[in-house]
Amino acid sequence: MRRVIFLLVAALAGVFGTGAQAQLTVEARMKRDVFLLYEPLPVQVTIRNISGRPIQLEESEGRHWLDFTIAYEDGREVLSLAGLKPEGAIAVRPNQTITRTVDLLPLYDLRTRGDYRVQAAVNNGGMRMLSAPLRFNIIQGRETWVQTVGLPATEDQPAEYRTFSLQTRRDGQSDHLYICVRDDKKGIVYGLLEMGPYIPLGDPSVRFDKAACLHLLYQSGPRAFGYICVDSSAHVLDRAGYSDYSSKPELISDLSGTVTVRGGEKVFPRSERMLTTEELNPPPPSAPPPKPKKKWWWPFGPS
Repeated sequence: MRRVIFLLVAALAGVFGTGAQAQLTVEARMKRDVFLLYEPLPVQVTIRNISGRPIQLEESEGRHWLDFTIAYEDGREVLSLAGLKPEGAIAVRPNQTITRTVDLLPLYDLRTRGDYRVQAAVNNGGMRMLSAPLRFNIIQGRETWVQTVGLPATEDQPAEYRTFSLQTRRDGQSDHLYICVRDDKKGIVYGLLEMGPYIPLGDPSVRFDKAACLHLLYQSGPRAFGYICVDSSAHVLDRAGYSDYSSKPELISDLSGTVTVRGGEKVFPRSERMLTTEELNPPPPSAPPPKPKKKWWWPFGPS
């Protein structure tokens, strides 16, 4: 009899559990499955309410309703370093879809090369709904250039140094270029920034300005060049694109330590303001303004 009751309770729990699970669908996506070490690891999570009533997602005990389960290929769980910041309760209407994009790198201990498996998890009303597992691989990039520079000295702080390096990753038939900024003495990696497609025709042009910011000019395509300026904390200060139809762009620095791009045609970013018809078709500078017509006065009215 006890065995029958146990099986009945288990069956009912399975039915209710399946019903609760079926209220939401959770899907996780990554743009690619190979990443460089210390590169951001963005995961897009799509949640859809397939029930006939609104569902409210809210924090529990100060924890976000969304988290992840990450494991190595051998099944060992990856250590969690931090959780998502609470964003308040969210009501998801029937048939509504919401999307969140989360960078896994600052949240989990993903600082070693290897194969990983990740699942997004939505916690709602005591239930935990998981996405299908995604597999991705973290590899070491190929370092093509590296230089250590000192930061501008101040009286209150000791001397600091930053190591900038260029790394490449092969993706099918194309190469992708990255900038890495780190402090080797403290063992800190400030960031690994992807520049995008890169054509290795000659070495990229690199210069540092007086603030120890890196200026990089590289060939991103046929007759196309990319430019970026990155500071010592891996923050992007400026970015632009150039062509070489009339002249080839190059990096130059003046005596004050300012670095600029000379030559080429700037194709990005373009001006956001639309030009008026008068600005597009200005009058010739030598054309005199039209003379006003003279008004004649007649004492007996108009002639």
